[in-house]
Amino acid sequence: GNDSKMEPKLFKGFGSIEYAPGSLVHLVEAKDMNCINLYIEDHNIASRVLGTVRSMLTKMNVDVMSAGLLWTIFVEDVATDQAEGPVMMEYQEAIKASLKPWYHGASDTSHQAIQNDTLTIEDFLQSINDY
Repeated sequence: GNDSKMEPKLFKGFGSIEYAPGSLVHLVEAKDMNCINLYIEDHNIASRVLGTVRSMLTKMNVDVMSAGLLWTIFVEDVATDQAEGPVMMEYQEAIKASLKPWYHGASDTSHQAIQNDTLTIEDFLQSINDY
């Protein structure tokens, strides 16, 4: 079997990364909305991918941005089908509602708060190695 991962594809305002073999994650910049959209093809890894991205943002914010970067994470309620488009919900509300695929029960720690002022490199590496 071929276990090698696809090389990341990066373009201006767009990127694709193979998070796990056969599981692509796409990042698309939406400049007009001042946001980055994250598309996860495999719902089974959604909470892990989002946990990794949250850890990376937090680490970058502490080390590079002097904790000056602020963001709000919204996730799609994939169970609610709306003709007018996806239903988005704040991440913390989704966790409180145990919304899948973003939350997978008490054993899923990817949603736990990351303390911005105390994130060491060891904490960061542990947070992404948990996945």
